Amino acid sequence: MTDVGIITASQGAVMYNDGTVNIRNSNFTGNTAYVGWLFGGGGNGGVAYNTGHMTITNSTFKDNSASNNGGVIYNTGNLDIQNSSFEENIARTSGGVIASSGNVVIQNSNFTANSITGSQNGGGANSNSGNFTIYDSNFTANNAVNGGANYNLNGNMNIYNSNFTNNSATQGGANTNRNGTIEIKDSIFKQNSAVNGGANSNCNGTFYISNSTF
Repeated sequence: MTDVGIITASQGAVMYNDGTVNIRNSNFTGNTAYVGWLFGGGGNGGVAYNTGHMTITNSTFKDNSASNNGGVIYNTGNLDIQNSSFEENIARTSGGVIASSGNVVIQNSNFTANSITGSQNGGGANSNSGNFTIYDSNFTANNAVNGGANYNLNGNMNIYNSNFTNNSATQGGANTNRNGTIEIKDSIFKQNSAVNGGANSNCNGTFYISNSTF
């Protein structure tokens, strides 16, 4: 087991990756990506900034933050996550856990009490403008202005056999789709809340739901 905590950097506090990285059986706590003082850039990826191929298995991420996007991971490459948990991570602009314009596949993972602190964009857990697929995962008590759990902006998002409970937002308590496509199958929604779209919100996009319970 590897423990990593309280590291700060402008882009990817723990790691910047443009190659291949495998992370297993590790804990990441209290790491921060901040906006650079000289030019005002950065602030993406509280733990990792990935442009390559990153695989994460059996790991825990808690209390990490980014002053812009991706409280845990900012991804423009390929990201695969299995059997991992994400709790109380924060970003200001988008993706309390993951902000991605690349390709993401998540399996059997838990997202709890992650959030966006700013008034723009969203995705208390995840923000996507690429391709994003979720299997067998749980989203509980995540919060953002748009998409308490997930925010899909001009991207493609597929969600299968997952649970959404007590997530909240102004627009789309669990999921918000804007100018993209979301498909949800075999999933359960309980006690999610929003001003518009207590469970889901679709803004100028395409939204498919089948075999799901509300």
